[in-house]
Amino acid sequence: QGVLERMGWRVYRIWSTDWYRNRRDAEQRLLQAVKQAASAPLAQTGASALPPLRTKSEMIDADATRETTKSSDPYEGRVEPYDCYAEPIELGSLELHEVEAQQMARYLKAIVDIESPVHTDEVLRRLREACGISRAGRRIREAFAAGLGHGRDQAMFSQHSSFLWRAQERPVVIRKRDSDASPSSVHFAPEEIAEAICLVAEVSFGGSPPDVINRAAKLFGIQSVSKVTATDFQKAFDAALVAKRIRVDEDGLVHPCEPTHDELPGSA
Repeated sequence: QGVLERMGWRVYRIWSTDWYRNRRDAEQRLLQAVKQAASAPLAQTGASALPPLRTKSEMIDADATRETTKSSDPYEGRVEPYDCYAEPIELGSLELHEVEAQQMARYLKAIVDIESPVHTDEVLRRLREACGISRAGRRIREAFAAGLGHGRDQAMFSQHSSFLWRAQERPVVIRKRDSDASPSSVHFAPEEIAEAICLVAEVSFGGSPPDVINRAAKLFGIQSVSKVTATDFQKAFDAALVAKRIRVDEDGLVHPCEPTHDELPGSA
């Protein structure tokens, strides 16, 4: 850069945050700088030919000021730690596979009430660990399936695909997984993934679909996105597009959709 500037080159810097958040303004400033450079006399193609441009440090300071006025963490209060069921289950003289469907359903409901929405694999693992059992064989799985059926029939919880939900479900909350909860996206409810994608679209002021997916994955505690994770998150991303919760503009950037009239509070 120093060599080029000594040769009379003008280096115009665009801070990446400005480019994503204020694309039109950044393009206008760039166009203005190019026009002024093109129309300036050759003798003035040095530093005095153009109006003063913001230095990188000034851009960082300005961006930091904007962030501080809003929040140091835009996701604060909108992502919660994953709460795992941790109560022991006393079976008395029974083996787990001997538990009747009615009682098994109560055990499952206690887990679902804390972890909803939760994958059935995770419910079985939590049940097994609560009973101090290292693995679930055929008979335990059969008793587990019987408890699932009884719980669904009695509306103790509901099941959508492989996920169990509370009977009286609350709004979907994004939860960051820790060492006790499964870090595999296979065990993340699609609705929770979609919620994370919509949240990133809301607070990131535009980003490419891969960027949004990567940021959404980090909300779950995932640092490196595998092919399986990318596929799971892409499905949720596509579902959010179809549901018109997010949109992709002509520049390929993701934004939240404005609510339609029917979605506004009080609309008929």
